[in-house]
Amino acid sequence: MDRVERALRNEFATESFQGVNQITKAMWLVGIDRVLHEVASAADMNADALHRDLERFTKRRHAIAHQGDYDLNQNPPRENPITKKDAEDCIRVIVLIAKHIEELK
Repeated sequence: MDRVERALRNEFATESFQGVNQITKAMWLVGIDRVLHEVASAADMNADALHRDLERFTKRRHAIAHQGDYDLNQNPPRENPITKKDAEDCIRVIVLIAKHIEELK
């Protein structure tokens, strides 16, 4: 294994691939520029909408993982509801991104 391959493997071993910036950075390292634009184009959808959806789901995931999904602006804090539609929409976006990234390589 050469140095570049080893460096890439080490980099990807620590990546979380959560959010627009992390996905964009990781794909740039393997030679795919503007990955979300490419995915949106391949999926025949608006790149800004894809970006917005991914950011929304990433922020929600962070809220769930790091603050127990409570709205800390409330006193006392209240748990945020999550619907089946929220979960299905998130899964749809992640599957769409993964499918089209796989096709780009």
